[in-house]
Amino acid sequence: MPIGEVFRHIFSDTPVTGELTWDYYLIAAVISLAILLLGVIFAKVVKAVLLRLAKHLEKKTKTNLDEYLLTSIANPVHWGLIFGSIYAAWALYPYSHFGIDPIVHGALFILGVMIAIRLVLNPLLAFFRWFSEEAERKSGVTITGDFIPLIRKVLTVAVYAIGAIVVLDHFGVDIVALVTTLGVASLAVAMAAQETLANMISGFVLMADHPFRTGDRVKVSGVYGDVTRIGMRSTDIMTLDGNVVVVPNSKIASEYIENYSCPNRNYRIKLEIGLAYGTDPEKAMAVILSAVKDSEGVLQTPAPSVYFLSFGDFSLNFTLICWCKSYTESLKVTNTINVNLAGALEKNGLEIPFPTQTLLLPRGE
Repeated sequence: MPIGEVFRHIFSDTPVTGELTWDYYLIAAVISLAILLLGVIFAKVVKAVLLRLAKHLEKKTKTNLDEYLLTSIANPVHWGLIFGSIYAAWALYPYSHFGIDPIVHGALFILGVMIAIRLVLNPLLAFFRWFSEEAERKSGVTITGDFIPLIRKVLTVAVYAIGAIVVLDHFGVDIVALVTTLGVASLAVAMAAQETLANMISGFVLMADHPFRTGDRVKVSGVYGDVTRIGMRSTDIMTLDGNVVVVPNSKIASEYIENYSCPNRNYRIKLEIGLAYGTDPEKAMAVILSAVKDSEGVLQTPAPSVYFLSFGDFSLNFTLICWCKSYTESLKVTNTINVNLAGALEKNGLEIPFPTQTLLLPRGE
């Protein structure tokens, strides 16, 4: 058989006029092996280029997202190119004469779907890895332990389920009933776990929005304390009594959040001071300011300030406002201020009055 006719039959599927002899199969086998070998070499080169490019971008860009995405697709692309070369080599070699074409094509289709699944799934997982690292870097919230494993499982199950449906449909299996059953089952699970899902979605929102971080002092849902853990379902807050209150995330997401650590940890101390009528307001404010500025732990920026705000029933009412470095020091600093104020007021003859009432009785009664 002429070699030219062999090539025409291999590449254009032109019917062979003569008998297929051993030299035809030999030429087809050599061409198929050459294609397979070139495909493997090309796949390795492409993978090496992708990994090298990812390493190069690691130093050139501000984000790790591009590096993670390139690294995640390196293996699927590598195996995808090898799969393509295997498919091409098989298509060129006349195995159909042996009656095993349907079996091999079915196996190749399943292999192709598996590679496509990884090509879709790996970048998604890489994105959520980058997202968790960015959330931890910007807000101090570590979500890897709760969030990423959950997302990995959900995405993996969803993508593989889609792949399984594609494979079953390819082999002629009726998938309408299967999809309907899965939809009904998913609806039943969603209804049964409605509250849990609401907490998990709220947890995701809190992690993305990061209104507070682990270690912040907050007041939310009537609970005042330090955040010790931010989870997918709930957030743990340690109160000043040393008790941990577990607050559902859906409750936090639906209420106002007061964060005492944002934008910084500086804490404002506000004290009400009442002095007896007859006190010189200017002198009183000067004495209070002097005592406060000498108190350990009081910040000078912003500077302490005193205001004469009202005439009370028994006293002239002054308001002192000053700042300390953190809410953790507020009680200690307040104690120091009160001690210094008591000494300064007594030293300067400024009286803190007791509540008194004067009764005027009519004469003769």
